[in-house]
Amino acid sequence: MQAQIKAAREKRASLHDQAKALIIKVNDDKLSDTARAEARTEFDKINAEIETKTADIKRMEAHVAADNAVSAQVDNIADMTGRPRAAVEEEEGQRFEVFRAYLLGGPQALTPEQAEIYRNDMSASLNNLPRAAQSVGTPTAGGITVPTTTYAAIEAARKAFGGVYAHATVLSTDSGEKIIMPTSNDTAEEGEWLGENAEATAQDVAFSNIEIEAHIHSSKVIRVPYTLLQDSAVDMEAFLSSRIGERYARGSATAYAVGNGTGKPKGIVTASPKGVDAAAPAAITYTDLLKLEHSVDPAYRRNGRFGFSDGTELKLKLMVDNDGRPLWQAGIAVGSPDTIDGKPYEVCYGMAEVGAGAKSVIFGDFASYIIRNVASTLMFRLQELYATYMQVGLLAFNRTDGELMDAGIGPVKHLLHPSE
Repeated sequence: MQAQIKAAREKRASLHDQAKALIIKVNDDKLSDTARAEARTEFDKINAEIETKTADIKRMEAHVAADNAVSAQVDNIADMTGRPRAAVEEEEGQRFEVFRAYLLGGPQALTPEQAEIYRNDMSASLNNLPRAAQSVGTPTAGGITVPTTTYAAIEAARKAFGGVYAHATVLSTDSGEKIIMPTSNDTAEEGEWLGENAEATAQDVAFSNIEIEAHIHSSKVIRVPYTLLQDSAVDMEAFLSSRIGERYARGSATAYAVGNGTGKPKGIVTASPKGVDAAAPAAITYTDLLKLEHSVDPAYRRNGRFGFSDGTELKLKLMVDNDGRPLWQAGIAVGSPDTIDGKPYEVCYGMAEVGAGAKSVIFGDFASYIIRNVASTLMFRLQELYATYMQVGLLAFNRTDGELMDAGIGPVKHLLHPSE
């Protein structure tokens, strides 16, 4: 797989070199309007090929990441329990067989040994649910905690989707009680120089805090034909982890970017302070980007990255710096990111396009954004509801929240366009 990824990146690098030459033509005022328009048309064509190749690379890297995540999950469990890895893998295999049997026939289809594992998992999971929601564990619906391997695959799918999640600090907790995280901004304070026998002065450190909840996020009902469930050749674990991961990713990516914090995460854009005002309501300039980058403290600028919408990405791909060099550079080596003016970036779903009053670009250390997941992802089987269609409904719940760890200095800041 690594060889395939390397070959795909090399092909994309070749396309990128062609695109860079066209970007220079698009921005060359000495060329006629017709020539520049032709260069733009050709750029759009090559850029579409680059986007397709980028999607292929992300899928392959996500597959590798999922394999690594599953292995890491098992290693972590083995370390925490003190048991040999082989024993942990055997137990995880048993839980997966319970999971598959549950999907096929519900709780009543489990063997006595599988039923015991099922009851233990559900008992532990329901203890972590809000008390008002215990009715979701009714016999007609059933319910089971997804196996560790499935959970790891779902997480990998969410990371592969991109956006804030791929670079935030992700915390996994076994239960969903509120987390109080202290913050402190001491960046304005310095030590002092003292003469011999002089007394040091006192300077207390001021603390504040942020609260991280556990909001409920649903996959919505996934309707699956019984014929698919009964076909032993179908990898239902891969099917479900892919569908659930993508649904969670689409729903949460927007919330982690621009969520208002009411019943959902507070997005990184929503929580970020203004770094700088853009020069124009409906345009973005190289100077805007430089000012935004330098509005962030060097401590956070060092590991900083840009974030913007897909439409803004295209605008920035066509821009050049003050020396006429394209701002966009494609990552060539395996694992290396694409960059804008030498800084990595992420397309953040839900962010506003360039326009009057919009927060079109953010910059800073995305690791300052905290995402909290309650590890017990639950799957419920709705047997009777879709029986007339020869289908079974599968419904997953995850609990999550997000908040920017900002003590007042602004580890991530946004570019704000003026109103018309």
